[in-house]
Amino acid sequence: MRVISAAITRGQWTDHAKNLAARSMYVKGKNFLGAAILLRQKGGYEYVVLHLMCQGVEVTLKALLLLKNYKRYEPKLKKYGHRLMPLVADVLAEFELRPLRPAGEVLDLLGI
Repeated sequence: MRVISAAITRGQWTDHAKNLAARSMYVKGKNFLGAAILLRQKGGYEYVVLHLMCQGVEVTLKALLLLKNYKRYEPKLKKYGHRLMPLVADVLAEFELRPLRPAGEVLDLLGI
């Protein structure tokens, strides 16, 4: 009698597959943001609007990090969880951006 067994293992994604997954996440994040805008325009419940906005920002930023360096950031996705501050900090650092300033501070800098 011959016994046949199979094991399911986590396969290795190609660079192309990783790119497609990151692009899909980016589109999903944009759709969350679009849904938030539409819901706000239609007078939707503000808590739901804000939830969709946060979800859209989270997914979009994670996708941008994956597009930049999938190998480096994929293991960090679960660590970020839904915490936006560490995610935003890493995005700012990765893309060499400065954080936004409050409107009053910008006007003061411009002498307005």
